Amino acid sequence: MASRREALARQRKTAGHTQESLAALLKVDRSTVARWESGATTPHPGQRPEIAEALQITRAQLELLLNERLRTPNRRTVLAGGGALAAGALVLPVIGAHDLRRILDTIQDARQRLDDEAIEHFERAMRQSATDDGLYGPGAALPGLLGVLAAITEAARQARSAQRGPLLRLGVRGAELAAWFYRDLGQPAAADQWRDQAITWARCVDEPALEAYVLLRRAQAAWDTRDGATMIQLSTAVLSNRWNLPSHVRAEALQQQARGRAMVGEPIGAIARSLDRAASLLAAGDGAGSLSQHYGRSLFALQAALCHAEAGRVAHAVELYETHLHPDLFSHRDHVYFSSLQALSLADTGYPEKACETALAALPVAQEVGSQRTLGELARLPGRLRPWHRRPVVRETVRELTLAAG
Repeated sequence: MASRREALARQRKTAGHTQESLAALLKVDRSTVARWESGATTPHPGQRPEIAEALQITRAQLELLLNERLRTPNRRTVLAGGGALAAGALVLPVIGAHDLRRILDTIQDARQRLDDEAIEHFERAMRQSATDDGLYGPGAALPGLLGVLAAITEAARQARSAQRGPLLRLGVRGAELAAWFYRDLGQPAAADQWRDQAITWARCVDEPALEAYVLLRRAQAAWDTRDGATMIQLSTAVLSNRWNLPSHVRAEALQQQARGRAMVGEPIGAIARSLDRAASLLAAGDGAGSLSQHYGRSLFALQAALCHAEAGRVAHAVELYETHLHPDLFSHRDHVYFSSLQALSLADTGYPEKACETALAALPVAQEVGSQRTLGELARLPGRLRPWHRRPVVRETVRELTLAAG
């Protein structure tokens, strides 16, 4: 059943139109306007510039109104959605009326702030989205970020040349952040579309380092499908000298390369040397610049644990998790994600009870924040626990994880 586009109807009234007067202006039947507002049909793309003008809004704002969904969002409906914002190639989740209002407010604010403060305003909003993601998950953070990206797209069209470059540079970072959110929501196609947008914007402003950063994030995403070859190829491309990247970004790329090598079965000596070189770069770097600001020693240690686990050194991976995985060092969401990986390593080293305890602590948080990546890792655990399937705690854990996966 179609959902009513109540925000579209409100905007028509704000513009001073009845359904009849808008239909007359657009030279369509009143029933056509009614079907648009009921969600039964959607205007043809060729009609939309005239509709936006009649409603006194931009094309980007109209696209958001047409993508409105008024079902109450939950984990399943957030994950089920997807629509395109034609004006900016923006991919939208299924969103509620309140979230839609946040997006439209951000776009409207952008139209009023095309001055030197606009970039600072957008950057603050993006930081807030990142904070919301860490605390509440990508479903809570995505609407605000989509609003920022739609506003950046709108502002870049109207900005002076001196402003357009900084706007698009910020857009690259925002687009990659949106890709991260969609990745965690279990929507890889939408994540790839946002990374493509990020690369396009990076090329528009001739920023090779930004393009390399997006490639590095794409290498990281290959982990979700355990595609070691792609991780190696992309991280090796990032490490080429032509990018001129900061030391801590190169350290992250080396770590990704080492993990890919572990996944395809390369010798442990080569993997260890890559990790040692990455650790040296990370220690020598000052963390300057806006790229990979999150990448520090604790995160490096946990990602190194993944390398060791893939290389068969699972006991060492468990040691790294126990030493470095602390709630006060990571966001709410990141902590449970690495906890899910810790549970896998605990099972692989013969500690099924500890693996179960860790998984059951992570599961409700992963469900609460809607982290499909975490739930996907937890779904691997029942297979690892099979040797102990007769133990009560294992049976209970497998039952809970199976219910969550269903």
